[in-house]
Amino acid sequence: MGREGVYDRLLNQSIPIGVSSKYIDHRDLESVPLFDDRIYLIVPANHSWANYGKAVPEDLQDQRIIMREEMSGTCETVMQGLKGYGITPDMLNVAMELGNPEAIEMAVERGVGIGFVSEMVAARGLAFERVKKVELQGLDLKRTVYIERHLNHPLMRAQSLFLEFAKSMRDKLNTEIWESLVNFGDVVNLV
Repeated sequence: MGREGVYDRLLNQSIPIGVSSKYIDHRDLESVPLFDDRIYLIVPANHSWANYGKAVPEDLQDQRIIMREEMSGTCETVMQGLKGYGITPDMLNVAMELGNPEAIEMAVERGVGIGFVSEMVAARGLAFERVKKVELQGLDLKRTVYIERHLNHPLMRAQSLFLEFAKSMRDKLNTEIWESLVNFGDVVNLV
């Protein structure tokens, strides 16, 4: 379910709690930052950029790119970053548009193109060395993930406790998520 689906379901109170990569500003909703998410450019392990690990944003125009749908938080974050370099969506060679970040990572693994995914999605492919991360000079792509709820939707005790726990764990989540990804990579490299 995309961000719009979460937003709609929260507003019609069919779900008590939602998670979204965009702050939802609505008088009936509470949106609280949950953790910060980095977005990586990943390429197949045999890609010409894989060994060097760096590129400039203008280089993207010559590559087959697999993108998320236009309304996704990933796509919005990437295009906002590229806008600073004068790069617009019509300047990119979008080979495929997918609605699932894991599908993008798998397509990159198979050499269909290059793509932008969250650090958490890239972790498995990076750990198994099936994809490589490429830094785009001057771009640091980040977004905040929010946990949200409808203020008039009564929460069950377990939901309320979960929401309070999630709010209290923000700093720890930001540190431990990234540490666990590093540790996952270390475990895979030991195998």
